[in-house]
Formats: sequence, structure tokens, C-alpha cells
Amino acid sequence: MMEERHDEPVTMTMNFKDPVNLFKADYPVCLLIFSVLYIMGMIGVSETKLSGDDSPALVYLAIWGGCLWLNMVEHGHASLVVLDPVNRELY
Repeated sequence: MMEERHDEPVTMTMNFKDPVNLFKADYPVCLLIFSVLYIMGMIGVSETKLSGDDSPALVYLAIWGGCLWLNMVEHGHASLVVLDPVNRELY
């Protein structure tokens, strides 16, 4: 038996006029920017083990390549969650 589907889109809205909601939306972005700048700076001055042993440019490529790969894997996983049931034998 199939589940009943609703054609109405599910949306989440956040009131950005409220200072608490604005803070909850902004601080993760600020922490992400800080972390990326800090890690890239540490790689640039060869303060990490890998960048001390190899070229920092190679480490930059490796870390950004890994981040992009992880993003694609996680995005693909999230897409499977939203889809209708998929026949697992097709994999």
C-alpha cells in the first residue's frame, strides 16, 4: 500500500528580525570561515605534518579535493533519502 503524498512544498522559515535567530544563522558561517582561514593559513606556513613534508600547494589540492568529494557523497546520500522507494537490486 502506497503512502499518501502531499503536493504542498515543505518550507522552513526563520524570522531574522529576532536577534536570537539571526545569531543562530550567522555564527556557524563565521565559525566555518574562521576554520577554513585558520587551516589554510597553517598549511601555507607548513605548520601541519603533511604540508611540512610535501608542497603546501599539493596539500591544498588534496584537502579541497577531499572536501569536494565528501560534499558529492553526502549530497548523493541526501538525494536518496528524499526519493521514492528505490529498488536496491538496481545498485
